[in-house]
Amino acid sequence: MLNGVTAKEMKEIERKAFERGMSYTQMMENAGAAAAEEIIKRFSPKDKLVAVAVGKGNNGGDGYVVARFLHDAGAKVKVIMAEGEPVTEDAKLNFERCKKLSIEIIEYIRSINMFADADLIIDGVYGAGFHGEFREKAAALAEEINSAVGKKIALDLPSGLCADDGTLAYGAVKADLTITFARLKCGQTIDKTGICGEIILKDIGI
Repeated sequence: MLNGVTAKEMKEIERKAFERGMSYTQMMENAGAAAAEEIIKRFSPKDKLVAVAVGKGNNGGDGYVVARFLHDAGAKVKVIMAEGEPVTEDAKLNFERCKKLSIEIIEYIRSINMFADADLIIDGVYGAGFHGEFREKAAALAEEINSAVGKKIALDLPSGLCADDGTLAYGAVKADLTITFARLKCGQTIDKTGICGEIILKDIGI
C-alpha cells in the first residue's frame, strides 16, 4: 500500500491547490462528486433509501455534496445532522444547496434509530481532523450506524479513525467501503483492524 499523509500534510496539499487557483468550494464539490460516482457505480442507488450522516465541518460538507448527487440519481436521500447545522463556509453552502433541492435534512435524535431501514449509510461525520474520543451524541449515532444492516460507506475516513496514527475512538464507525480523497492517510495505511473495509482512492484534481 502507498504511504499515507498526515492531516497536516493533507491541509498543505489543499493549500497549494488553492494557491494554484482551485477554490476550497471546488475541492469539496470534486470530492463529493467522486464519492457519489463510486457509490452509483457500485450500488445502483436509484429508489434505494440512503441515509447520509454529516458532521458540522468539511467532512459533513462532502456528505451534503454526495447527498445532492445521489438525490439527482434517483435515491431516496435523508441527511442526518450528527451535531447540528454546519459551521464551515463551504459546508454551509452545500447545506443550503441541499435545502433548495428539498432533500430531507433532520437532526439526529438519540434512541430513535434513523438508520435501521437505510439500504446505504454514508458516514460524513468526522474526517481527517478528528482525534480523541467521540462526544456523547456522536457516540450514540456511531453505535446506531454500526448496528444497522445497510452498507456503510465512509467519506475519506471512518468517523473515529485518527488520520495520523490509526488510533480509534471507542465505537468508531466500521465501514464496508472507504472512499478516500487525493491521498491515503497514515491512519489507513497502518490500520490493523480493518475498520476502513475496502479503500478506494479518488483523484479530486489537487
